[in-house]
Amino acid sequence: MSSTKNPVIQSDIMRYRPNKFSSNFTLLSIAFGCLYFLVLYGQYTRSYELNVEVVFFDVGMGLSVIYNLVFLLLTFYMSIQIKNYRKSASYVLIGLAVIQVLRIFWYPVRGLSKDLISAGDFTVMIIWLALSAACLIVAAVFGIIRNKQYYDYRAKLESGEIDIDAVLKQADAEEEASVANAAAKEV
Repeated sequence: MSSTKNPVIQSDIMRYRPNKFSSNFTLLSIAFGCLYFLVLYGQYTRSYELNVEVVFFDVGMGLSVIYNLVFLLLTFYMSIQIKNYRKSASYVLIGLAVIQVLRIFWYPVRGLSKDLISAGDFTVMIIWLALSAACLIVAAVFGIIRNKQYYDYRAKLESGEIDIDAVLKQADAEEEASVANAAAKEV
């Protein structure tokens, strides 16, 4: 087989191979989101151990729990959609990334300003939220790029601009010529 990759064949492979790169980054974002809310919800235990009145937990915390569940489910669903080259999933992921960044200014900043969380926990929560958002952005950008490549290639196939059978025959002929040249050099 030829050592150079035929761009038409590489594009054709996209029809049969899912967009795992974007999907995996989306799943990684879920992991970082889980680490964030483990640290956040661990603050209740810390305040109990310190015998501090828990003013950090209110109706907003209940909404935060519900949001986390929705985030997990929606992000997982988007990982499946983006794996199948759905462009709309990329835009949803960008929206989720913006929300993850905005969440930094809700409980972490509020908790630190009221001395309800330590600076270390604050830093860890910000890191997890930022990494979650960054993974979502990477997944979305690569999802948009791969979506464009995939659908541009499909349009060329459907219009007849690219004939995959002709490309494969040409690649076979080149490979046979390469094998014949290698055999001639050995003799």
